[in-house]
Amino acid sequence: MTRPPNILIVMPDQMQADVTRPGHPCQLPNVQRLAAEGLRFSNASTSSPHCCPSRAAFFTGHLPSRHGIWNSIDSPKAFGRDLAAGIGTFAEPLAAAGYRLGFAGKWHVSALRGVEAFGWTRFAAVTPPLMPRRPIAPTPAIPTPVVDDPAGELPRPGWNGDTRIFKTLPASQGEANWGWDTIQSGVNAIRTLAAGTGPWCAFVSPDPPHDPYTAPVNYLDLYARDGVELPASFADTLEDKPRIAQRQRRQLWDRLGEAGNRECLRHYWASCSLVDNWLGMLLDTLDATGQADDTLVLFVSDHGDYAGAHGLWCKGIAAFREAYAIPAIMRWPAGIVRPGRTVDDLVSIADFAPTFLALAGVSAPDGIHGRSLTPFLAAQQPQDWREVLVGQVNGFELHYTQRVIWSREWKYVFNGHDFDELYDLRQDPHELVNLAYPTAGAASAADADHVAWPRLSTDLDGVRQRLLRHFWQIARDHGDHFANSYWTVGLAPYGPDMPRA
Repeated sequence: MTRPPNILIVMPDQMQADVTRPGHPCQLPNVQRLAAEGLRFSNASTSSPHCCPSRAAFFTGHLPSRHGIWNSIDSPKAFGRDLAAGIGTFAEPLAAAGYRLGFAGKWHVSALRGVEAFGWTRFAAVTPPLMPRRPIAPTPAIPTPVVDDPAGELPRPGWNGDTRIFKTLPASQGEANWGWDTIQSGVNAIRTLAAGTGPWCAFVSPDPPHDPYTAPVNYLDLYARDGVELPASFADTLEDKPRIAQRQRRQLWDRLGEAGNRECLRHYWASCSLVDNWLGMLLDTLDATGQADDTLVLFVSDHGDYAGAHGLWCKGIAAFREAYAIPAIMRWPAGIVRPGRTVDDLVSIADFAPTFLALAGVSAPDGIHGRSLTPFLAAQQPQDWREVLVGQVNGFELHYTQRVIWSREWKYVFNGHDFDELYDLRQDPHELVNLAYPTAGAASAADADHVAWPRLSTDLDGVRQRLLRHFWQIARDHGDHFANSYWTVGLAPYGPDMPRA
């Protein structure tokens, strides 16, 4: 490698991993092209199912317990409005190593400092647009009348927010979608940076497919109304799940009805296809500037979306995989060995910061949670790669303590305000049966009040102990002091004084 690669990061907001998997009905030709020409990380996950803490983990390589961002940085109830003291991002070392940095779109890491404070130049769109829409979903010659489906209307009296969970735009207003200016700004950034000398890094982050799920009608036409199948877990009654998930579904999403849920999913997929079209525009810009071979492109989301799984939508409290699993696809023609591969190892959103630094020849800071993915690019298996991933949630504005730990085989959720969850991911990949539900160890539901709660079989309790040993080790290493030994707060079934894993 004669010089470090350029880096192009494309981060849509709230795109779940499932829509990018081969064979999924969501049409993402540019994402699939990127994977065929590069590397797909099939088990990548965020550290928190929320924009601000997940983006802070992406930029810093730390978990929320270190970087200090736990919920919305602009909220009056923000736990932190800026990164914790002494915590930097990958941008400052890249700039010091000679990279020129361009930023377009959503930041959401600090309410007190903009991207410029970290070395980025923020790019704006120009008029006329630098790149026209690509014709994946052509505008019909005769405009299609647009009538928003009334099923998308979910009034919430007294709440000054969106009342529609999905919206339809005329085909002619594709550019009016809330990510178009970001993509044009990204095109501007790539063209400007490519015209200079030395390596560059551009970050492009449009809002879609974040709710409310908004798409032009010609993208909706990619999906027949009667061809949308709801997720396998949609029929979950949630009876053995924490009450917060039950409340969300019954208070909000059940009001959509089954037809409304299908239409909501149709809008979500259409919004993802729109993002895919924009990705194609950015890739076309790389080609036009002659930068494609020497540029590492990362397509990644900050977190997922439940998208109807378990009857839920959006993100946040509930630890199901659809909100944690993220797409993570890399392409670098000059640097990825045997492109077209899929890596199944457990990858964290915190791994990308040390990866960028390693590619630039810069050492990562001590104590970060993330690890460089560069061995995978070279088709090598890193030594002692992680066995588990963790999620850290302090309930966002609801202040609901939740911690999640999972391996390839098992997942355990500590819910400070409710019963815990345990899933056998081999036998139950859709997380339908909570093995830690209070009645799981009872001979019958009637016996549940008369047994130790929650009583698990010896084998299941052994699984729970092993996962918690890993969890407490990570908590010690990364400053996660979410509980102490006092009777009414030390409610995890095994505490931090367990022997190390």
